[in-house]
Amino acid sequence: MTPFFDPAKLRQHRQEQAAHGFPLLRACPNTAAIARITFLDTLAPAEREDFANQLSCLEDEQASRPWSPHTDFQEMVRAFPLLVRFFGGSSGLHPPQATALDIRQVPVKLMAKLLAEAGAGGLEAIGKTLTLSDEPESRRPSSAHAASLDEAVPVAPARLRKLIGRMMSDRFGATAQAIDKQSMVYDALVPAGQLRLHAKFSPPGRMTLQLGYHIEMRPRSPGQQWLADYETVWRTPGVWDYLTESNAERSIVHLGTLIGVCLALL
Repeated sequence: MTPFFDPAKLRQHRQEQAAHGFPLLRACPNTAAIARITFLDTLAPAEREDFANQLSCLEDEQASRPWSPHTDFQEMVRAFPLLVRFFGGSSGLHPPQATALDIRQVPVKLMAKLLAEAGAGGLEAIGKTLTLSDEPESRRPSSAHAASLDEAVPVAPARLRKLIGRMMSDRFGATAQAIDKQSMVYDALVPAGQLRLHAKFSPPGRMTLQLGYHIEMRPRSPGQQWLADYETVWRTPGVWDYLTESNAERSIVHLGTLIGVCLALL
């Protein structure tokens, strides 16, 4: 469920995004979001809007049974055919199946490591140890985030922090505070109240995280959860793992847009 947001506003937002091809989710440099978009792109336009409606109906049903166990969630999902396909094996709705590797869904730090180890052999060399999909679209990065595998160069951590700090200051007048080596908070006063962005950066050696973010509003409305990120609108974690030197600047501009959208959905 997404109690951080107003249910009526959330339903309308989902319908509008579905009608336009999910542009906000599509622009997130997040391989979990890319996987969601890969599925959503298989749907016809009418099915996309049906999907958005089914997701909102599921959350209405969950709200009526807030303490239901996971088995109840599975039963609720089974009433919505598109959601069964959307959640798939991740929710135990059917047994997980072994699938060939989809390059679009490989975090950029891991992709860069694989390419460096493969050397001049490129994807062909990678394919000797990993099973790659034969589908052409699955053998190149998501076009929303990289023009080719040549752009699979992870953004430098120091540059990423600088971009976020500048965006939060310029757009929201936020001040930054370090919590520890991997965590920052950015505080700003906005019309809805006190905004805090929590940013979690990757520790050395971790291949599957570059930026995790959560939005917090203070004071909270009664019953409102503490934290949210835009991807929760689509039941997807807000973990960004495809930030490259080429896309980092526009991606952090997009982060500012997502924060604004989240504020509008309160």
